[in-house]
Amino acid sequence: AIREAIALSIDKDAISQGMTYGYEPVTDTVLTPGSLYEDECPKVSYSYDPEKAMQILEDAGWTDSNGDGIRDKDGQSLSFVCTIPSEYVENNTIALLIQDMLNEVGMKMEIKPMENNDWFQSFYDPSSFDMTIQDTYYDYASPTQWFGAIEYMAQGISLPLLEDSETFMNMIHEFKTIDDEARLIEIFQYLVAQDQDQFLDIPLTGMMEPIVYNTSKIADYQYGGVYTFFNPLWITPAE
Repeated sequence: AIREAIALSIDKDAISQGMTYGYEPVTDTVLTPGSLYEDECPKVSYSYDPEKAMQILEDAGWTDSNGDGIRDKDGQSLSFVCTIPSEYVENNTIALLIQDMLNEVGMKMEIKPMENNDWFQSFYDPSSFDMTIQDTYYDYASPTQWFGAIEYMAQGISLPLLEDSETFMNMIHEFKTIDDEARLIEIFQYLVAQDQDQFLDIPLTGMMEPIVYNTSKIADYQYGGVYTFFNPLWITPAE
């Protein structure tokens, strides 16, 4: 219920417009556009609906019993820690925006910047964080790399608590050992649906790879299929 309420409380349009002037579009899937089997996998839109989020929390027993603006239940405050790698400045900005959005519905999110290696290491300690912000992989590695490594990433903490988690993990292990495209598509459809239906990940925006160049030297640059790899052959020299 809390994960669903968080998803409904995040105004992804505000993040897209506020941080990138809309250049990075809102997305509803962890799969990057054009990635393997992306067209065959389901997409679920978490519409921004703070009123529904508050009702979900109310129904789950999370109310503001003492009037401090933060919901509580059985003596426990609805507050949690969101870790971010400190070297990625944009993630800190996203975290601040989400912090304000969640506060509006009665959830308190503490932002904890961490050195990158410490942030990665925290994934293996369930007591060190409740939520985190991270980038997905590029299309050449998605969805295989995303789900193949998910049990070792931050989501691995939540996996044992998910409904039908054993099937989820069995599916991940199966796709690493088969060469049957129909079965691979079936597996990825299941994994994406479970990821979205149980709010394991909340996709925000589709990241864009920027490049800055001197127009007196370069007329244009055409991205290839793997944006993160720079290729001089994609440069159009200025006349």
